[in-house]
Formats: sequence, structure tokens, C-alpha cells
Amino acid sequence: MWTGEEVPPNAITVELRVTADVAVAGVVARRVAGQGGLGSTGAAEVATVAAELAANAIRHGGGGELRVWLSDERLHLLVCDRGHVHFASCSERVLRATAPDAEHGLGAVRRFMHHVELVGTPGGGLCVLAWRARGGAERR
Repeated sequence: MWTGEEVPPNAITVELRVTADVAVAGVVARRVAGQGGLGSTGAAEVATVAAELAANAIRHGGGGELRVWLSDERLHLLVCDRGHVHFASCSERVLRATAPDAEHGLGAVRRFMHHVELVGTPGGGLCVLAWRARGGAERR
């Protein structure tokens, strides 16, 4: 389970407050994906994921923040919202929404990333940690 200890100090942070921040999240994620060698298709997919997670945080969680970073083998996205929902009460609904064949939402996140983890925060918010392997590995 994600504990927050894995986020390096050099992770890029994007505050998610208003709808315009969704575009910023996508641009930042695309740039980091390009730096990580994911190629143009991989970078576009990562940008889509970042924008989707950012939009969800703003729309459903009262805003939050996106953190993006590269490790030796992966590109990581972490989005935490400011929601106040008891995680256990919404986890089944949220997890159903992550079906990888869904056309949008968390299903698209699962389709484009190699790993997706949902974690409730002590304050009632939700964090989504997603990573994708560097080096062109495809998730399909």
C-alpha cells in the first residue's frame, strides 16, 4: 500500500484547483514521459491518464495535487484529492469503475498504465498511484 514515502523530493507537483489545471497536468505528464523515453504514443497515453486523474480530483474530490516522477524503471503518477468520503463505503464503486475495458475514466487509466492502486487517506480523500514501465513496454 502506498504510504507517501516513495515520492522523491524532485517529483514535479501540479496543484489541482480549477479546470485549467487539467491541461497543465497533461502537459507536465507528457513532458516527463518524453524525458523518460516513452515515445510519442506512450507520452500521449500518460498525458491522457494525468488529465483524467486530475479532472476526477477536481470534479469529485474538491481538488488536490498531481505528482509526477521518473525512477530507474518507471514513470509514476500520484494524484491525491481533498475529498471527504469514507474509503470503505466508496471502494467497491470506485474499483468497479476501473474495469480495463471502460472507454474513459479509471478504465482508461488502467488500460494505459501497468499498475494502478487506490488508497484512502486518513482525512477521507483518495489517492491514485499509477505507474508505467519505461522503455516502451505496452499495456494491452
